[in-house]
Amino acid sequence: MLPRITSYFIADHSRIWELFSKKLANFPVRWEHQLFIGIAPIIIISTKILLDKESLKFKGEFFWLALSTLSLIILTLNFYDFSLWRLVATLPLFSSIRAVTRIILIILFPISIFLAKSVDDLLRNRFLSRKYIIALISIPLIIEISAVNVSTSFKHDWITREKEQEKRLPNTLTDKSIVFFSQQSAIFEQEELDAMIVAQRHNIATLNGYSGNLPHHFRAYYSDDCAEYQRRLILYLDFMGQTHHIEEYTKLAKRVTPIGFVGCQESWKLYPPMSISHGALTKEEIAQLTLEVSPETSTKLPGYARVTIVNHGHQNISAISADDRPLRLAWRVIDSNGVPLGDWTRPRAELPAGVFPQAYRRDLPGDIPPGGHIDILAPLPHRTSNNARKLEFSIVQEATIWGYTLDDPMNIWAHEAGMKTVYVDLPID
Repeated sequence: MLPRITSYFIADHSRIWELFSKKLANFPVRWEHQLFIGIAPIIIISTKILLDKESLKFKGEFFWLALSTLSLIILTLNFYDFSLWRLVATLPLFSSIRAVTRIILIILFPISIFLAKSVDDLLRNRFLSRKYIIALISIPLIIEISAVNVSTSFKHDWITREKEQEKRLPNTLTDKSIVFFSQQSAIFEQEELDAMIVAQRHNIATLNGYSGNLPHHFRAYYSDDCAEYQRRLILYLDFMGQTHHIEEYTKLAKRVTPIGFVGCQESWKLYPPMSISHGALTKEEIAQLTLEVSPETSTKLPGYARVTIVNHGHQNISAISADDRPLRLAWRVIDSNGVPLGDWTRPRAELPAGVFPQAYRRDLPGDIPPGGHIDILAPLPHRTSNNARKLEFSIVQEATIWGYTLDDPMNIWAHEAGMKTVYVDLPID
C-alpha cells in the first residue's frame, strides 16, 4: 500500500482518464492507488508558476507549500521496493497506519492551498477579463469532477437496515449486556457498521465492530456461527495477556447476548471451549481425523448439516491458530452423476458461494480433544443449479490473512492425507 510514482496517474473511476489509467497495470491493492488529482488543478497551478516564477523563491509561500508536498510524497514513495517509510514504519502511531496510499488525503491540503492561491493571483493579475479567467478555471474543473464515477448508497437504505437491526434486539437487555449480531449478508463492513450504530443508539456494548485495520485472527465473515462470540472474547483476553483467566472469560461471556445465531451452547458461558495453538498441524496429525454425518441433519435442524469431526490422535486440536493456519470444515457441490460442480475453493459463479470469501467453509466451534469429537453446523446452500444433488465434506488446514484464504500450495487437505469424505443430500425444491 505504499504509493508508486505511477500511483499518482491512476484514476480508474474517471470517464475521461480511465482508458489511460488502465494501461498502468500490475498494481497490488489497485483500488488504494487512485491518487491522480486531475489535469485541471495541475494546469492551473502550472500556469500560475509560469506567469510568476518569483513565487518559487526560497522565502516564497509557494516554496514551502511545494516543499511540504514533495516531502510527503518522497517519504511514502515505493521506488523499486525501496522506501524511506521503512525508517518510520515501526515507530509508535506510525506502525498503526495501514493504507499509506491515503497520504493523498493529507497531500491535498497543501495542494488545495496551492490551487486557491493560484486562482487568487490569476484573478488579481488581470491578464484577461475576470469573467474569462473564471470560465477558463471553472469549466475544466466542473467537467473533470463530473466525469468521476462516485460510489454512493441511498440514505433510506441505511435507515431501513438499522430499523431492521433494532427489531432484532431482545427485551431482556441490561446496562451490562454485550450484544452480538449475526451476519445476514456477505457485506461484512455494512453488517458491522449497522450493528455498531444500533448499539450506540441504545447505549449498549457490542462485539460487532469494523475498522480497515483488522485485529490479528479477526474473522470478517462468520455468518450465523455462534462460536464467533467466544472466539472474540478469547482473542481479546489473549491480547490483554489474560488468556488463561477463566473467571475473566466467564464474567464477559455471561454478559454476551448473541442475536440470530445457531448452535449456541449454554456451557460456553462458563468455560471457553477453544484454545489458541502455536504451530501448524502435520499431515500425519490431520490424517488422524475422520468425518461423520448425523442422520438427524434434515429433521432436527432444517437448512443445516450436522457434521462430526472425530479426533483419533493423541493431540488436542485447537480451534484458533496463532500462526494463521486454521483447521476448517470444507465442502463442495456434487451433481446427480457424482461429478463436482466446482472445486473446493472456487465454486462456479452460478453456484452459491456462501458467506465466506474462501467459498464453502466453517471454522471449528471448539477444540477437538484427543479421542474426542466436535459437531459443526454447516449451512446447506439454496440450490441454484437443477443438477446440484449433494454436498461433499472434507477438512482443510489453510493459510490465511484477515480471515481470507491465501493461495498456498502448503494447504493440507485431509482427504489427500487418507481421510474419507462424507456426503449430505441437498434438499429438493
